Amino acid sequence: MGAAPKLEGHPLFDKKTIEAFVKGIHDTLLTMAQTEVKFGKPYIESSFQMKGDIAAIVGLVAPPLKGSFIISFNKPGMLQIYNNMLGETQTEITEEVKDAVGEIANMVYGSSK
Repeated sequence: MGAAPKLEGHPLFDKKTIEAFVKGIHDTLLTMAQTEVKFGKPYIESSFQMKGDIAAIVGLVAPPLKGSFIISFNKPGMLQIYNNMLGETQTEITEEVKDAVGEIANMVYGSSK
């Protein structure tokens, strides 16, 4: 794999927007799931490829942005987040876990706005 594309000058996202989403993810998971997040360097993908086992998509229509925010998790990570959030132990991706992923995505988007 090559280096991640640079964010500077990207027509859809600027550094402040990316930083808002990084902060939204950090704050949401820390507050709602007592989960500390370690981030790599953010980058824009030229084409979407699913990473992880479960994801949520939120449509962005907040001028000047128009697109999608996608957050995905691997199964063990999401199950731990779910367990931390609700104090319940899940060992599989259930409808309740799927709902939690959607709620996390909504909270991250709301925090980032």
